Amino acid sequence: MQAKTSALLDEFKVLAATAKQRALNTDERHHLELLRDVLVELEALPPPVPEPAAAVVIVQLTDVGEQAAVSEALRQAGVPLAAEARATRAAIVVVDTGTALGFAGAQLVLMNVSGPDALTGKLATLQPAAYVKRRAPVLEVVEAVATLIKTPAAT
Repeated sequence: MQAKTSALLDEFKVLAATAKQRALNTDERHHLELLRDVLVELEALPPPVPEPAAAVVIVQLTDVGEQAAVSEALRQAGVPLAAEARATRAAIVVVDTGTALGFAGAQLVLMNVSGPDALTGKLATLQPAAYVKRRAPVLEVVEAVATLIKTPAAT
C-alpha cells in the first residue's frame, strides 16, 4: 500500500509541476492541495498488519459417527474445517489412536485416551497439543480446538 501511495504522490508531483505551467483557477488549486495533503497522510500511515489466516481443522477419527458429530459441533462453533483429510496442511487435527500417525507438523487433539500415558509403540513419538478423555462430551473437543486456535503453536 505504501509503495502505491508513493507512486501516486510521485504522479501528483508531476501533475502539480504541469499545472504550474498553466493558470489554475481557485477550485483546481484547492483540489490539488487537498489531493497532496491526503497522499502525504497516506504515505505516513504504517503499513497494514495482515490478519492471521484462520486455523484449518481436520477431523479424522476411526468411528465415522463420532467424526460426524465432532465435525458438526466444530462447524456450528464457526471453526473452519478442511473439506478432505490430508487435502490441506491443517494447523489442527482431531484424531484418535487409530488415525493419529501421519499428521506431522500439525497440532494434534488426541481423543479417547486417558492422557500421555496412553501413547505406546509408534504413538509414543507423538506430542499432542491436547488430550480429550474417553467418553468426553463433544463440547470438550470444541473447547480444546478453540484453545489451540487462540494460542499460537510453538515452533
